[in-house]
Amino acid sequence: HDAGPARVTIHQVRREADHHETYKVAYSWSLDQLRKIQADLPNNEFELVFAKPARWATSSLRERNLFLSIVYKLCARF
Repeated sequence: HDAGPARVTIHQVRREADHHETYKVAYSWSLDQLRKIQADLPNNEFELVFAKPARWATSSLRERNLFLSIVYKLCARF
């Protein structure tokens, strides 16, 4: 049984103001909507450009590089 092509979705979440451990999906995009990655921003920030740029921030440079590495590998695979 063929499940068909995989569909990868990227979700941008935000922390709920009243709960430090509660997150809510703010935006969602299909990986095939990704047009550009801009990773040369300060403070562990970067932008994923879909129809419009979406700014992201991670808690560390290592976390940012890991996330971007995974996105790059997914783009190459799908």
